Amino acid sequence: MQTFLYDVYVKKGVEAMKIQKQEILDVVRQLPEQISVEEVMERLLILAKVEKGLKEANSGKVVSHVEAEKRMEKWLR
Repeated sequence: MQTFLYDVYVKKGVEAMKIQKQEILDVVRQLPEQISVEEVMERLLILAKVEKGLKEANSGKVVSHVEAEKRMEKWLR
């Protein structure tokens, strides 16, 4: 998982998603006592993606259901 994150954020030059420190702490507090580093990273990445999606939706960067179906149609052939 660590290599994947490095590839996505560093090698490919994708801007890293930003989340608030308090949100990270809240996620960490809810984790089980025994958990792998990979699982922690995965949960934080999911949180960051959800935050990014919500910000994009709130700023109007969305497509209609019909448009999404049209785009998916190309993939599902």
